[in-house]
Amino acid sequence: MADYEEYLRSAGLSKRGAAVYVALLQAGVSSPSEISRTAKVKRSTVYNIIEELERAGLVAEVPREKRKKYVALSPERVVERLKTKTEEVQRILPELLALHGGAKEKPRVSLYDDEAGMASVYEEITHASEKNICAFLSLDSVPKQLWKQAFDRFVELYSRPNMKVRELIFTRDENHPYLKKVFAISNYRGKIVATPFFTDSIIYGDKVALFSFSDKFALVIQSKTIADSIRSLFELAWSSPST
Repeated sequence: MADYEEYLRSAGLSKRGAAVYVALLQAGVSSPSEISRTAKVKRSTVYNIIEELERAGLVAEVPREKRKKYVALSPERVVERLKTKTEEVQRILPELLALHGGAKEKPRVSLYDDEAGMASVYEEITHASEKNICAFLSLDSVPKQLWKQAFDRFVELYSRPNMKVRELIFTRDENHPYLKKVFAISNYRGKIVATPFFTDSIIYGDKVALFSFSDKFALVIQSKTIADSIRSLFELAWSSPST
């Protein structure tokens, strides 16, 4: 019965209204006291619920009865009620979409101000569903302990099917173990750059993760506008002849 009542509530009935309607469908013609027992609602509220159902066209009073008795009308009326509600929503849908399209994007900013927090951001990136990742990687700046935690996870992430990864890397060690691993991955493309930078910036989906290793903090900004802007800067740097 609970499932039936849940569907009726989706059609706009109250919880008690749905219980009373189902009780009437099962019991047939019933008095308020019988409805109270069957639906397990207080008799003092039955009349109000009956009025609700009468307004919805789902219950009618049985004529020519000495005592008031009621009967449930066809459940097809529930379908008609849902159809009417759907049509009403469809009529105002263009206006709702216009409101949604006009809403200003509000960036979400999260700050992680210790090494454990920075590690959690790396962890989040390796579990993200995004298939396209761009990054500025300052390989020599990443603390050894932090890199030790993230190294294998990033290699595993970049090796997954359908991944597309590009990195601009600053390092003075061209024999770094990370380079040997990632350059062997078919989905991976990386370029070693001569211009030094000392932070990591990773763009994935509508997020940008910025890491400052000297100050030990990471900043994650969730904003499509900002992510697209940083991605454009990456594309500019990627296509530069100096890289």
